[in-house]
Formats: sequence, C-alpha cells, structure tokens
Amino acid sequence: MIQVGIAGNIVRWVDSFLSNRRAMLVIDRRTGEIRDVQAGLPQGSPVSPVLFILSVSALFQWLEDRHSALQAISFVDDIGLVIECDDLEGGTRQLERVAKDTMQWGLDNKVEFEVSKTEVLLFSRRRKILQAADKAVVRIGEQSFAIKHGATKWLGFWLDPKLSFKTHFENRMASAKGALQRVASLSRGNGGLSINLMRRVAVAAVTSVALYGSEVWWRGQQDREGKLQVLLNSQARAITSLLRSTPIVFLQRQVCLPFARDLLDHRQTRYAVRALSANGDHPTHQLLPTNFRLGELYGYESATAQPSGIGWSRPEKTHRLFGSRLAQQIVRHVKYDAEYGFDLPCRQDQPMTVPTIRTHDQPRLPLRMLPGHPRQTTLFVEVAKDVCFGAGAAWKARDGWKSKAMPLGKHLTEVDAASFAISTVLKDLPVILSRTDHRRAEIVTRSRLVLTEIRDPHPWAQQTIIDVRRRAKQVEEAGGAVTLTWLSSSASSNGSKAASTVAQRAAKQPPKAMRSASLSYVKQAIREKWKPMAALDKHVKDARKSVASRYLQLKSGHAVTGTHLPAIHQKPGYICAEWIDPSFGSTPCFSYSANH
Repeated sequence: MIQVGIAGNIVRWVDSFLSNRRAMLVIDRRTGEIRDVQAGLPQGSPVSPVLFILSVSALFQWLEDRHSALQAISFVDDIGLVIECDDLEGGTRQLERVAKDTMQWGLDNKVEFEVSKTEVLLFSRRRKILQAADKAVVRIGEQSFAIKHGATKWLGFWLDPKLSFKTHFENRMASAKGALQRVASLSRGNGGLSINLMRRVAVAAVTSVALYGSEVWWRGQQDREGKLQVLLNSQARAITSLLRSTPIVFLQRQVCLPFARDLLDHRQTRYAVRALSANGDHPTHQLLPTNFRLGELYGYESATAQPSGIGWSRPEKTHRLFGSRLAQQIVRHVKYDAEYGFDLPCRQDQPMTVPTIRTHDQPRLPLRMLPGHPRQTTLFVEVAKDVCFGAGAAWKARDGWKSKAMPLGKHLTEVDAASFAISTVLKDLPVILSRTDHRRAEIVTRSRLVLTEIRDPHPWAQQTIIDVRRRAKQVEEAGGAVTLTWLSSSASSNGSKAASTVAQRAAKQPPKAMRSASLSYVKQAIREKWKPMAALDKHVKDARKSVASRYLQLKSGHAVTGTHLPAIHQKPGYICAEWIDPSFGSTPCFSYSANH
C-alpha cells in the first residue's frame, strides 16, 4: 500500500483491521474452538476485494518489467498472462518462464496460486500453427498443460482460437432464447404483466443477454443480424401476445423495439465513444488509430508514431481491425474536421489548486461587480453560436469598456467555448490588472457546467481546464487573486451585454482556435443521432393486458373479427386488405396476400 502511494493513516487502519483476528466454526448449533487467523482476508467485508487487488497489483507490473513481451490482465482473482510471438515453441518457453517467476513471487509474498485450474489457450488465424498446437505443452512446476482446443469462457466471453466469436454469439443467442421462453410465460392475452412492464423485462432479461459482447464481434455480418432480428420479432410477439398473423412492422412499432442493425450499430458507437473518452494511457483508447484521434495532420507534424488503421475514413467499407471499426462508427455519425481530430483529455503533471468559485443567482449585481470598483476588476465572459462558436470578454478600464473577441471552431459545445474564453482571459489577466492598478479580479460566466469541470479533481482533464487552473495559480503566485463566478441568466449588466455583442461578432468570423472536435460535442452528436423511439401508445402503456391486447388486435385488423373469421367460416370474405397507419402509410397484409 505504501508503494502505490496510499496515506499512512489508511495503512495503519488496515494493519489494525487485519491484526489479532479470531474465528470459530458453528455447525448444527455446535460451537468450535476460537482460533487465531494468521493469514487471509475476512469473507464478506467490502474492504476485502480492494485489499486483495492491492496485494496482487504489484505482481503484474513486476512481471511486465521482467518480460517485455508480456501483457498481464486480470479481473480480481482471474489472471491472464498473454504472450505475442511468431514461434509457437518459443512462446511456450516464454510462458513457462513467466509462470516460474509468478510462482516465485507468490512464495516471496505469501500468495498461493491454484495451478490445477490453469488453462493454456492459443489464438491464431493460421491453420498450420493451430495444427502444431496439438503437440505443444506448457510445464508449470511438476504439472503439464496442453493447449486447449475449442472455445473457452473467460469473464462471460467465449474465446475461440481464431477469435471469430462464432461460439460466443451462438451461446448468447441460445441463452437469450431460453430467457425469452421464461419471460413469455409472464404475458398472456387474457392476463399477465402490462405491455410496458413486459417490454422492460424483455429488454433487461433477453436483449441484454443476446447483445453481450456485440461491440467486439459486430462488423456487419448479415447472418448474425438476421438471427438477432428474428429474436427481436419474437420479443415483440411475446410482449403483445397478438395473433401470429399480425404484421411484424406493426408489432415493432407498438412496442418501440429498434431493428437489429440499428441496435448493433448503436451499441458499438457508444463503445467507440467510451474508448475515445478514456484516459490516454488506457489500452482501449490506444486501439483507435492515431491519425483518427489526433487528426490527419498528426503524421506531418514531426510525429514519431506511424498513422495506424488506414481505411477508417471510408465508412462504406468495414475495416478488419477492431480499432478502425470503432473509428468508422464515429465517422458515420459525427461530423468533424478530420485534419484536426479530437480535443482529448490530458494528464496533469501534479495536482493543482482550484481557484475560488462562487455563484450569484440574484437579478441585481453585487457592488463588487459594478464598473469602477476601486479594488477589483470584473471581466464578463459570454458565448455565442452562428456559423461557428464565438466567445467574447468585456471589462471596464480607466478609459472605458474594453473587449476581446475569440473566433472558435464549430465542433464544440458552449462549455468548451466558455472554458477556452476563461483560459484566454486568465492568460491576459496580468496585463489587464497592471493597467488598472488592481490586484483582485473576478471572471463572470453564465456556464455552470464549466465551473463544475474546473472544480473536478480528476487527474485527466481537457487542456483548457488545465490551463485555467495553471494560469489562475500563476496569478496568485504573482500576488493577485482570482475568483470565478457563475451569473444567472436573470441578471443583466452592461458588461454582459458588451461581451455578448463581441461573442456574436466573433461567431461569424473564421475560426482561429479550437478546431478539433471536443468530446462533449461528440457525445451530444451521438445522442441527437440515436434519439429514443416514440413512446408507447398511451392507450396500452399502463392498461390491463387483456384490454391492451384487444385494442391492438382491433387496431391492426388481425383479430377474431378480422381475417380469422373467414378462416373458421364465420364470415364470407376478408376485410383486412391492408393495414393503414398515419405514421407508416399503407402496409400490405401478408395474410391477405397469401390467401389471394
């Protein structure tokens, strides 16, 4: 714990928590002797998993330092040691050396590994290597382990030797179909859960099971899309309990279920945004092509790394690399300048103090913000959007109002523009204060979110947020004082009006800064692209199941008073020639077409 930088008080608390522990067994009301516990963590304590992770975390870094080709991954007590090699024989020998060092580390740190549960896997797309794996053996101590054939389940994911994820997809679909059969028993035409509750249960217990891991294997396979669409159709029928002849388009519309391709694209796009928003040293973030993250100009600005994933800029063609496929999903749904890439979070070298932050929600300004205050200079910051974003700042000097215009890019949000404006004002603040003979300044903004981000102590932040903290600290080290204040929209002042006018003028000019797309803009664009489907019909949302099913039968025309009466010879002809809905237009009835 001391090695990872944990404070001394916590270390002493953990030492007290684990010291002088005693336990006894109670079986059939018979109490055993009380014995001292010399090792291990108490079962059931919420602190135990955290302490276990801390105790074994040093193992992975120690192994990676000793073996450069090793990647150590783990989830609690499930440990994976990965070696990438060109020679199968050499790879097995490397794994044996890694296993030997792991066992030695366990002896030195009083950690015992269950060697008998070890599994050796081989991933390759070359047939000769997979065939040669029949004779390969990995020896750990006195035990030998052959390379396992077929798929292996790890953390709920089935990994096959060729990483095609075919076995994983089939197993997840089988589990989802079984869950659907159990869920369908909760819905009957004459009773059961309401359509609203049934939809929520089906999405949580069936759809989520089928789509687990789809972010990794989805690359436009039509066969898997078709099987998932059939499952979604079955869910729609189970939710509504309508007759089998009811058109599936009508069912999906009524229960608000998306199509399979849209659902798969949406999940993979969300995962791509998560990877893009991750810290710069995160492995998932590094899977994305470099020239996608940092812009196409990155390769021409004395970059040491080669652009990766050529072809991600062509969204019409599915790329074979996983990182490039994630980039393609973002390119399909987000408009941005590919030359400048994205404005990604940066890591602060050391924690910085946050400037003083205030809020003012009154319609009248306090005396300290009024122009001509003898001890303080107040700077008003406003943001506007026209062709692009623009920011403006205004303050009262000795010879009248002064202002600064900041033309910005278009792929931003108001929070990004406000943070850049505050950072720029802080950069010019020493010169402004020197001309007013003031040592105290207050920067006023109408964006509360930007102040929340400035207050957030996370070590990874946008560059403009880091600049705000750093420049505010520089002003304070020079003997000044800076305060950031949120001003409600109800408050009005000459300074805000002047800054707003400058911002509107800057928004019509060509951008001079922040041409990269911000992460908040990307997330906002994805939310607008994937808006939720229309809400459930108010007549069936919370109605009894029998009433809702009867209503939908009559609405679709597929009820005992419709096409099924001629089938049982209770009516001479068919009346359901087509199903008409204002939002879909005229849709042919499959039952009518089949019988005529």
